[in-house]
Amino acid sequence: MKVFLDTNVLISAFASKKVCFEVLQKTIEEYELVIGEVVLKEMKKILGKKIKLDQAEISEVLSFLSQFQIEPKPQKVLSAIAIADPDDAWVLASAIASGANILVTGDKDLLSIARELKEITILAPRQFLERY
Repeated sequence: MKVFLDTNVLISAFASKKVCFEVLQKTIEEYELVIGEVVLKEMKKILGKKIKLDQAEISEVLSFLSQFQIEPKPQKVLSAIAIADPDDAWVLASAIASGANILVTGDKDLLSIARELKEITILAPRQFLERY
């Protein structure tokens, strides 16, 4: 099973040893981790500006993640699904293009459209841990 982790889940996984860390750990140990190129780009920005990691720490995190499947940015987003944040639309398009079975996210906009999609299951981190 392929599991695509959103930026907010990965940032939380590296920032603390709580639910999102468990999601990352479980995914690596039991499933196939998939990460989008758009997620890595967003992570790099957030790790530097909001989390205040230095370049060496950012490089270490990104280097670790680069050993897993990295989905290139898709050519287009899904036009059939309305998502307010364009970044979220790219994350969803990347997750679907990667062939992931599950997208794990804490983003309320993405979670709110979960029932509209047949291509992928969208779960919050705690939901993922409870189900799998």
